[in-house]
Amino acid sequence: MSFDREVSSLPSDILKLHKMLTQSRGDQNENLYRMVFAYNKSRIYENFQQSLGFRTLEEYLDHYDLPEGRTLDDITIVVNFFDKATFILLGYKVLRRMMRFVEEYQKNVDLQKRDLYLPPETGQHAKILL
Repeated sequence: MSFDREVSSLPSDILKLHKMLTQSRGDQNENLYRMVFAYNKSRIYENFQQSLGFRTLEEYLDHYDLPEGRTLDDITIVVNFFDKATFILLGYKVLRRMMRFVEEYQKNVDLQKRDLYLPPETGQHAKILL
């Protein structure tokens, strides 16, 4: 099917198009969330990438057009800090930007947690209060 034909086959209702776009964004965030868990699970296997024919993890990630290890490590920090629903709703970029903003202006780690609504010492994930 040609691009133009496929575009014309989409709903003409604006709200339906909006829902398609926002649902796709949520799906992307959820896929990234799952990717981070798979990446972290793969790291417990000593020979993960070698068993798949790659010398290094970076070579493996690059071959499959996956984010670099440093990026996945950074996303892991965000996934560990926020609950799944918040991550899927807002996404990595928004949450990481917010964390950097709080880190920049609030130097006290305990106050950073408070400012991000993380219940102190509960082991629970932070939740954004909208």
